Amino acid sequence: MRKPIRPTAVIPAGQPLPTPAAPPATPPPGTPTAPPPAPGTIVIREIYLPLPPAPPAPPRWRWSWEWLQPRRNLIGTVLALLPVFGGWSLASGWGHLLRECRAEQSTGAAWTLAGLALAVAIAADRWRPRWYTRALSCAAVLGTIDMAHLFDIVTLFTGVTR
Repeated sequence: MRKPIRPTAVIPAGQPLPTPAAPPATPPPGTPTAPPPAPGTIVIREIYLPLPPAPPAPPRWRWSWEWLQPRRNLIGTVLALLPVFGGWSLASGWGHLLRECRAEQSTGAAWTLAGLALAVAIAADRWRPRWYTRALSCAAVLGTIDMAHLFDIVTLFTGVTR
């Protein structure tokens, strides 16, 4: 935090400003003294300092494994598959709800619901990366896989249903 400015003298309007203090006649002790240049000459001193070496660039072929986060993925998957709700896990419960939606409404409704849940879970995991958001993301992905049929690809591209 910066110190507040405290004025040492208040000069009323219309009064002349005080004259600045004269520079000291002798330089302070310890300052290097150089002979004054001759009148009319310009002295140029160039000082070259070596630049610090730039850090080496990582090779382009090297794969970054940081985004995988295997520990969080493993914890999230275990929590999503852990049967805690009367034998149902988060993923199996979500898959069951999506299968029911698919059977009672339509395939499109189930995929819309699954896509919406995936988007919300992944956005929550990206916005606040915690163990429970990763578990919800894993549950959404695994529940969607549980609901999906291979024939959905044919229906998507051709419109042909079973």
